[in-house]
Amino acid sequence: MNDQSLVYAIFEAIKKADSKSSLIESIIKLKFGYTERGDDKSYPRISFSISPKDILDIAKDIKVSSLIEFGTESNATGLEKLLLAMAWKQNDLKKLKGIIEGINSTETDPDGKNLPLERLVFYYFGRHLVNPIQYPIIDQHVIRAFAVFHASTEKVDSQTVDINYWLKKNSLAAKNGWMIQEYLNWYSKWKNESSALKAVDDYNQKEFLAEVDFVLMQVGKKIKMK
Repeated sequence: MNDQSLVYAIFEAIKKADSKSSLIESIIKLKFGYTERGDDKSYPRISFSISPKDILDIAKDIKVSSLIEFGTESNATGLEKLLLAMAWKQNDLKKLKGIIEGINSTETDPDGKNLPLERLVFYYFGRHLVNPIQYPIIDQHVIRAFAVFHASTEKVDSQTVDINYWLKKNSLAAKNGWMIQEYLNWYSKWKNESSALKAVDDYNQKEFLAEVDFVLMQVGKKIKMK
């Protein structure tokens, strides 16, 4: 099975799954090296959400410098200070800013179209943390998988989907926002049509959707050109 056929089979399995367990069963049968989410120690399930109210003190001024000032001048806990220090050491404070922008975004915001490269993925992650049912996790691997699927199933008038471009893509830039929006449109339509999601409560919807995020991340990693 070539990469395009594998990706198509993955998306078909997602569309046809009537439960999280049936999705996992179908994915395992494709034998592409899938690791079930519970067995991956690097990405354990995020079971919490974040609201704008939770980050009110930081969000008043989200300059990178203010993130360190928050740890210095506020009643930040030891864990908060430790995580800020780690973000500083890894040069990840701009990524934290992107997450905060996503958490504080509204439906009238421009979907991160003008965000610089280093904050785009984290902007969408912030949206996911606020509402994991409405917003999937967006990263280069998920969008790579979707772009290959999109190229094989949709007629694209104004944009040419160059599969090799996406297979080689190392990161997402703001100019890739149109493909992100295509994925969000597909995701929303699939959710609205999924009888499996309609039949379960919010907790089980989150579990199902988290598995979809994880499946697409793994297949996107697998098909990336070396």
